[in-house]
Amino acid sequence: MPANSDGTRRRPRGARRFEGTLTGRRGVSRKSSDIATTMDAIRRAGYESTTERSLYTLGVAEPLDVVGIKGFPTSHFACFIAWDALQSSKALVTSVVERLLYAGATYICAWGPGCNGVHDVADEARESQCGGADDRAHPVVMTTSHASDSLQDALWFFLFLTFPDERFEEPTRSGLAVTIGNSVWEEQIRQALQDPAAFAGRVLASKPPKV
Repeated sequence: MPANSDGTRRRPRGARRFEGTLTGRRGVSRKSSDIATTMDAIRRAGYESTTERSLYTLGVAEPLDVVGIKGFPTSHFACFIAWDALQSSKALVTSVVERLLYAGATYICAWGPGCNGVHDVADEARESQCGGADDRAHPVVMTTSHASDSLQDALWFFLFLTFPDERFEEPTRSGLAVTIGNSVWEEQIRQALQDPAAFAGRVLASKPPKV
């Protein structure tokens, strides 16, 4: 997808908890011809041996492109969202987050400007669907935001520390990193997911030694 000089994407002309079952729900309406409706945009990146997850990336120009995706890697997956959501309406954020939840996300990590709001939306979805955090009858979908972390540190958490509810642990066999509106972030994420072990080595090497 073409990009502007600042890394933002342009279209070609023309640990909190969400409790409940993962089923479909309405999204924001949009012409079907404008929405990515297949898994073609989701690309295999690599494999993380510690969590035994296949890793995938999804880069889109606009938030509603996520809402329109109809094919996901596996029935359950850990999800990383890189998105500058500061100027996005609550309704739009809700549509994106709920699409991922109901597609099978068992753990959501939000990073980028406005990521705390993305995190809050997951809390509200839990409350509206399941009546609060005390309902232990359903598996728990964990969510985290990483407002004070670098992209590198947030990705580290996503790759190595996203342990879902034990009832989701076995079926969560993939990780999906979603980038919205920024091709520079998308490329950095793709490189990290292609070789998680090498990425981990770079992260460790960049940290000052403890004394």
